[in-house]
Amino acid sequence: MSGPVASNPVLVEVVRGTIVESRHVGAIAIADARGRLLLALGDVERPIFPRSAVKALQAIPLVESGAADAFGLGEDELAVACASHSGDRVHIEAVTSLLASWRFDRAPVGDVGWAVVEARTLLPPSVEPSKFPILTARSRSEGPTQSTEQSGTAVRTTEVQIQGETVVVKFNYCWGELPLSADTTPAEQCHSWRYEARSSGAVVLVEEGGAALPGD
Repeated sequence: MSGPVASNPVLVEVVRGTIVESRHVGAIAIADARGRLLLALGDVERPIFPRSAVKALQAIPLVESGAADAFGLGEDELAVACASHSGDRVHIEAVTSLLASWRFDRAPVGDVGWAVVEARTLLPPSVEPSKFPILTARSRSEGPTQSTEQSGTAVRTTEVQIQGETVVVKFNYCWGELPLSADTTPAEQCHSWRYEARSSGAVVLVEEGGAALPGD
């Protein structure tokens, strides 16, 4: 590592037991409302892509305008408004609460990410629904899009396709000895679900099949 990056200080150490497993360098800049630099650590002049770091700034008007108080938003709702999330149950509950407080009960028609998150909540807890990948919107002209995640002795695949005003979401769950893949694992070690997220806002199970789930 060379150049400005090397001059950045260590900001975080990840510890495993008593051993430092990794160190992460970075830069910190704190400025006032006029842009005057109050604190600088590392190379704060280096251009960056702020990405989701901007979300906290975008949430400021939500508080300063009085909207947060008017809608009775709590710490969980404000936290999810300030950052990205992974679609875990606690995140889904916070987003659902936000939508309810704004009197919205569903996302716009064709919202792929929303459809996947809603469909995951209908899966049996034993397959750990939050570990199924979340996909976002794609062109309506494209065919099915899928993503696969492997965790331990299980492989989880999410596949989505937009058909008119309906988002079709298919989940495939396979288990057994490693290595595994959704394409090569025997049918007796896989189970699948197909849901439709319809324009009415309903998410409906339209097909389920495969082997009995482990533990059933």
